[in-house]
Amino acid sequence: MSVCDDEDEVEEGGSRWTVKVVHFLTVTDTLRAADPANYAGKQIHEIQPVKFGGSPTDPANKIALTPQEHYPLTTWWKRFQRGLEE
Repeated sequence: MSVCDDEDEVEEGGSRWTVKVVHFLTVTDTLRAADPANYAGKQIHEIQPVKFGGSPTDPANKIALTPQEHYPLTTWWKRFQRGLEE
């Protein structure tokens, strides 16, 4: 997770001040910001889901897929999980 600092002007009750705004960026946010064209209309898929030992922060564990590509992979992992729970 990355942190992005920003400043914002705030006015309330006749007083005006500058505040520091901190935005927490996820790996997905960072990937999308670095290459917006590659991620437009796509979903981020974790190649190895976190619940099965995949890294939530390693960009190498992320891939951009269309919804049509993403659905069968998500379905496979859900079935795999159900099989382990039985």
